[in-house]
Amino acid sequence: MRHLLFVDDEPHVLTGLKRMLHPFRREWEMEFVGSAPEALDRMSKSQFDVLITDLHMPGMSGVELLQASLERHPSVVRVVLSGTADRDATFPAVGLAHHYLVKPCDSELLRKTLNRVLVTRFMPEGSGLQEFVKSVQSLPSLPTTYQDVLAALKTQDMSIREAGEAISRDVALTAKVLQLVNSAYFGLQRQIRNPIDAVVYLGTEVTFALVLTASVYSQYENKLKGVLQVAELRDHSVAVATLGRQIAKSMGIAAPQLDEVFTGGILHDVGELVLASHSPNEYRNLRASATGGTETGTEAELRIFGATHTEIGAYLLWLWGLPEVTMQIVARHHGPLPPVDDQAYHAIVAVRAAEALLSGTSDDNLDWLGQTAYASSLDEWRTLTEEYLSDRRLAC
Repeated sequence: MRHLLFVDDEPHVLTGLKRMLHPFRREWEMEFVGSAPEALDRMSKSQFDVLITDLHMPGMSGVELLQASLERHPSVVRVVLSGTADRDATFPAVGLAHHYLVKPCDSELLRKTLNRVLVTRFMPEGSGLQEFVKSVQSLPSLPTTYQDVLAALKTQDMSIREAGEAISRDVALTAKVLQLVNSAYFGLQRQIRNPIDAVVYLGTEVTFALVLTASVYSQYENKLKGVLQVAELRDHSVAVATLGRQIAKSMGIAAPQLDEVFTGGILHDVGELVLASHSPNEYRNLRASATGGTETGTEAELRIFGATHTEIGAYLLWLWGLPEVTMQIVARHHGPLPPVDDQAYHAIVAVRAAEALLSGTSDDNLDWLGQTAYASSLDEWRTLTEEYLSDRRLAC
């Protein structure tokens, strides 16, 4: 049974939560406390799966509780349930919490969020992934700059100019984003010179996907020298994301999900970074094994780590609270496809096809496509790939 801890200094709020969640009493073991120190005391004595806390509390604040939970109990999922409009409190909380809910919270939204938190889709009991995550102790957090921009988006209506200015406040990040936007992978016909132009040209969601990419990959660039070619992995991911978005558009996928395809494509191999940074020697052996023998990369990951980079990447995005479709793309860009009526099915096909077409290997990589409704689209997608690669060469 899962163990949840609710923290709020207002007794009537706790009473309301108890009443709201009463139907789940046989599925979840729930405790309700009125202060942050009391919560930490309970967490020191019992193992909890989820912490749900208010922010404004006397004495020790919710932000301080979140920070202490991260340091002392990193495996506990952290959820904010707060009615504060104070941006000074909201910004650090968004950075420390996996999920952020605003009071008054609809009962269905609260139940849906907690159910999602407790779903073991990407971390099944007894799996190698669970053991791997335990050994890591704490997975990478969502990059600070991206958290700040995301918090700003959640707390005000941000114009394109304001979005660009938020990025430009971080000089190193600005350089990385402009490097990615102007790289041959986008094949742009004109130079993008500032983050505001990037947002105008690419759109808010795609630009912020690049912000996330630049932030995540920059954390590992120096750390993984000699272990993993981080720049190559990043460039490959940008290419898969860009071509995947074009393929998804040809499939008739609606505009909002096109952005999820791009984000999923750009993060599809993020689990590789976790594997390489956690166990560099084993990762080198894995690459050598996958390159020199009959064993696939996924098979080598399972043998060496007990989990695959797809599982680890999807679990990481789940902790970060990224959209379901994005997680599904990361989780399923290798292996069996979900049912055709799954909301992520078409997006996964687009990203998998883009990766296979960009690999330049034999058609064996695309055998799976014959089992989908898109087998007849292969020639069209090959043409899109050739055009994309041609645009890249011209842009170099």
